[in-house]
Amino acid sequence: MPRTATVHTADHGPVTLTCPPWCRTDHTQQDGNHRADLVHEGADVPFVYAGHRLLTAALRAWPFDETAARRPVLAVDLSDGWHTCESPAQVRDLANKLLAHCGVLWSLADELAAVQDGTNRSM
Repeated sequence: MPRTATVHTADHGPVTLTCPPWCRTDHTQQDGNHRADLVHEGADVPFVYAGHRLLTAALRAWPFDETAARRPVLAVDLSDGWHTCESPAQVRDLANKLLAHCGVLWSLADELAAVQDGTNRSM
């Protein structure tokens, strides 16, 4: 049975959400938001190199947003500032880890495709 959550929005009162199977959001933390800002969030999948988070990817969906597609998307956060590689070996190490992480991104692309075409009951 799908998980549901009721959120008390600032503009539409109580709104009941039916969460897709991949949603990890604690919707009680969204009380007081506008309905369009309610979001389903999948698990964060970070890429960390030398202790620095270089990117994080996760499924996201805003089921009531009028300006964005309501179907799930893959959100990618590319923030952690600059990281320096001080030797060719460090550059190669970074490149190898990026290549390995590409496999993770391909898996997320497959999950997104399944969610968007309904084989994973996205919304």
